Amino acid sequence: MIPGNGVGGVVVEVGNGVDEQLLGRRVVTGTGGQGGYAKRVAVDAHGLIAVPGAIAMDAAVALLADGRTATALFQAAGVAPGERVLVEAGAGGAVCSFRWPALPELW
Repeated sequence: MIPGNGVGGVVVEVGNGVDEQLLGRRVVTGTGGQGGYAKRVAVDAHGLIAVPGAIAMDAAVALLADGRTATALFQAAGVAPGERVLVEAGAGGAVCSFRWPALPELW
């Protein structure tokens, strides 16, 4: 078993029936919980998310899961402007680099 979920990179090959315009594109996606630490992975093209050139690939992969979780928690908490939030154990890296507009005083 190869662990890992979030992956990112450049599309180097597509299967039958998949749009060839994906070739060469920078993308991220999830693997379903296994194989994310492999050098190459085969994934469903429908789950690909394009990564703009201005975003580092490691940051894009971190935001795929950790950033999505942090954003959902932030929204669920209903934080209002002026309130403070303690983000504890943001080990994935995305939590620390993710900028929340409601909390500008932290940056």
